[in-house]
Amino acid sequence: MRESMKDKKKRISLLASAIALAALLITVVARNRSLGFGRSISEIDQQALLVVAGTIFISQALAKLVTKRASKRHADQLKSKGFQEKGTDDEISNAQRTRRTH
Repeated sequence: MRESMKDKKKRISLLASAIALAALLITVVARNRSLGFGRSISEIDQQALLVVAGTIFISQALAKLVTKRASKRHADQLKSKGFQEKGTDDEISNAQRTRRTH
């Protein structure tokens, strides 16, 4: 099954979120407080950023999982009603609309 552009963007977003979370985790563990250019960040603020990054990552991962399960369930329902899976969710939706109008 081909992957739609939306799915690719979601995967890239999830990967970027994971990288940001890992980077923040490393800086917290290493106790690096430098922001560069002579500025620094407090430990509390750094931990708050880590919590926010973790929350964003977890919510994106859960959303991707729920979407994946829902689209699989939708495709299974279409198959049971006589539709053939064509590739992407968009194509399945188009097939469903076409069948309803005929």
